[in-house]
Amino acid sequence: MRHVIIVRYGEIAVKTGRIRSELERRLISNILSGLERSKLREGVKVCREEGRIYVYLGDPAQSNEVISVLRRVFGIKSLSPAVETLFRTIDDIVETAVTLWADLVKNRTFAVRCHRVGKHEFTSKDVEARVGEALLKFAKGVDLERPDVELKVEIRHNRAFFFTEEIRGPGGLPLGSEGKALALVSGGFDSPVAAWYVMRRGVMVDFLTVSLAGELDLLPALRVIDVLVDKWCIGYDPKIYVVHSEILVREIRENVKVELWNVVYKRCLYYIAETIALRNGYRALITGDVIGQVSSQTLDNMYSSEFGLRVPVLRPLAGFDKDEIIEKARQIGTYEYSCQVAEYCAIFSTRPKTWSTPEEVRIEFSKVKHVVNRALREITVLRGSDLRKLIMTLEQKVHDLDIRDVPEGAIILDIREKKIPRLDVTGAEIVETSIDDVFNIAHRLGRDRIYLVYCTSPLTARYVALKLRELGYKAYSLVRQ
Repeated sequence: MRHVIIVRYGEIAVKTGRIRSELERRLISNILSGLERSKLREGVKVCREEGRIYVYLGDPAQSNEVISVLRRVFGIKSLSPAVETLFRTIDDIVETAVTLWADLVKNRTFAVRCHRVGKHEFTSKDVEARVGEALLKFAKGVDLERPDVELKVEIRHNRAFFFTEEIRGPGGLPLGSEGKALALVSGGFDSPVAAWYVMRRGVMVDFLTVSLAGELDLLPALRVIDVLVDKWCIGYDPKIYVVHSEILVREIRENVKVELWNVVYKRCLYYIAETIALRNGYRALITGDVIGQVSSQTLDNMYSSEFGLRVPVLRPLAGFDKDEIIEKARQIGTYEYSCQVAEYCAIFSTRPKTWSTPEEVRIEFSKVKHVVNRALREITVLRGSDLRKLIMTLEQKVHDLDIRDVPEGAIILDIREKKIPRLDVTGAEIVETSIDDVFNIAHRLGRDRIYLVYCTSPLTARYVALKLRELGYKAYSLVRQ
């Protein structure tokens, strides 16, 4: 007997000739890469034959760990941990089934399912009947409709595989079989899920994320990307492009019509992504846009912000609703970190237009294009394998920004756009201001005070507090219950 994991694929099976062989080789290469990365390669042998790939285990105790890797390899439809034996007659199959399953069926109902490939002196029904008859004396009974346990025998020529479960894989095509694309990932729920769906189609996806609030919004975005890299980029070490655009926020606020902030910002992202794509051979851009979800994602605004791009934009989530996206985020593992992503409200208008024209977006974009070009020159590029080091560095920098208890004599800088309800805090001076004026106020009041920044958006408050610290002030983000 040999312990083996049966790997099944779906779409690859309908391909023909050279294309099918290439996809099978790519799938096997990705399997081996995933096992190597997880330090499970030693003693494992991978073989293929028509319609199946077999992963033979050197150590059966590693079965669960190997399965954990395989169920995240794109192109795998399902897999089953199994026992493989050689046989000469149907009696050999029955004998092995009793040895493996007699204890398993005790006090339970069961059903036997057989699938057979090759020429034999018996049929699949014969195997089901003979194995069922041999096991019945150990079991509660046979139930072909709703058994407590299904016992499966797959026969291929002179080999029989015995298993009881089929574990779903992600399906799709092997990663690396369909070229490269660039995903715009903010770290929220939508964009990582969109990237995952395109990766599932065999596309090698690199990631572009934009830092509006320095380390504070960059850190949660990188955590989300790290999940995609660690769990799903099996067989590929992606690039991550980090765009530093804090100055862009100020330029948009000062120069662009307030009702078009959102759409012009989206246009800036497309311009940056298109430039990177044309320089590096990416065949498409990927976004998490959902039609009508927010003002920048109405059909009119998507048309205006994308108009004239020379690289196609893929929107795999266009017809999804939020519940579907969140459920998929849970399944792929990005949900927990996407929950921690806060909105940096400084760039999002409180009265956005739900429609626009390409011409007015072009005019407003031209006012900040010079800053976008500057951001392009200052992009940070790193590999997925280096991502953890950067995340650890950023975590050390921002770990103690929040404060709940108000120190006596502190100054609270209330930067909310709407100061309702009014803050009611004893023992501190409250200054109502805006994100644009807060630094001038701190300069006027001096560095010998403690500043607590308060905003509806915790991320915005943390960002301002961090910038005050960088200027030499003792500052925190005030967290209210």
